[in-house]
Amino acid sequence: MKNNIQLIALDMDGTSFHRAGGIVDHNIQPIKKAEEQGVKVVFVTGRPLNCDLNNDLFKHDMVNNDTLIVGFNGALIKNLLTNEVLHQEVIKKDIVNKVFKAAKKYKDGSISLWCYLIDEFTAVVNKPIKGDSYLEGENRFLKGNAIVYHDDMKLTDAYKFIIGTNEEGFIKDLNNLGLTFYGQLGKNSEVVSTEASKGKALEYLSKKYNISPKNMLSVGDAENDIPMLEYTDFSFAPSNASEKTKQSAKFVCDLSNTEGAIAKIIEDFVIEGENKNEN
Repeated sequence: MKNNIQLIALDMDGTSFHRAGGIVDHNIQPIKKAEEQGVKVVFVTGRPLNCDLNNDLFKHDMVNNDTLIVGFNGALIKNLLTNEVLHQEVIKKDIVNKVFKAAKKYKDGSISLWCYLIDEFTAVVNKPIKGDSYLEGENRFLKGNAIVYHDDMKLTDAYKFIIGTNEEGFIKDLNNLGLTFYGQLGKNSEVVSTEASKGKALEYLSKKYNISPKNMLSVGDAENDIPMLEYTDFSFAPSNASEKTKQSAKFVCDLSNTEGAIAKIIEDFVIEGENKNEN
């Protein structure tokens, strides 16, 4: 392979996939060619891993015994075919409970909370989903049930929160609880353990498979991708990426995700015998 790339880490939404959709068709064959040449391809996403939208990988015959996927913004690494969990960094249940209680300090309706518990099929929300744009937006990813939180609820550890709020004080509350916030006020944002990030997930894979960051290539479009872009020696942002993400990547592709940025990057920098995007 070119540049001795041994592992490719690809964000999904807005990068290798359509946003909240399936994989961009341009990318399918280049990804398969890279794997045929011995490159490990890992999808690294904020999505839950049992999300129906991820079935596109099975539909296009892109899953084998060694296919790994990183979900919940780095909190869970598993084998996509066997569901074997390789590594996880959870938010402990007592912290989960404290987050829901902290939200109650603010005026009604000012905070929307969505929490993915570790069984992956259960989410806990702080209010009814219907009519809440933040919660309705996340509900399309859930393969299971969402339950409204109450004070006597017996919670488990969790992988991630999705939050929507303009309350700056609440973000400080989350930081004080040892959590990391990815996003911005007024938009759906992610909250995970400080031990979880896409970069730390790649660090784990680097040690497990003895692959140096010098031999890794990552691509992402959003700020939660920055830790992995900074970790790998080869890092790219598609043209649709946020400005902050572009500044963190070593290269910026002139194509957007839907135009086949991933295909172009893999063909130009990874696959032997390929010098241009043929799609």
